Amino acid sequence: MNKLIVSGRLTKDPILKTSKSGVSYCTLDIVNKDNRIPVNLSIMVFNKDAELSCQYLTKTRLIEIEAKIETDQRTSGLMYVSEKVIFGDKDVSRDTEKPTATTKSCDITDEDF
Repeated sequence: MNKLIVSGRLTKDPILKTSKSGVSYCTLDIVNKDNRIPVNLSIMVFNKDAELSCQYLTKTRLIEIEAKIETDQRTSGLMYVSEKVIFGDKDVSRDTEKPTATTKSCDITDEDF
């Protein structure tokens, strides 16, 4: 099995989306600065992990992701699909009230994954 384990900081706030079949998902865009050259990655997160990520993660938040590497049928490239998301440093910029996720409906179907 191909697996990716990476830690880094979010480069933008995740936005929760829902497929026509009702699957919640989002993309976590992170930058890993462990090397001399920063590496940017986009990782797909699904279902409850996507909902929690959108609810509690914001830009510049430190996270660690364990993902499987799959072939992306749409782009003939690679796609990283999250298996585990670990929230890093505490986000002190948020209010003490429970945050809400932003939901966006789109035309992506299950066949797109």
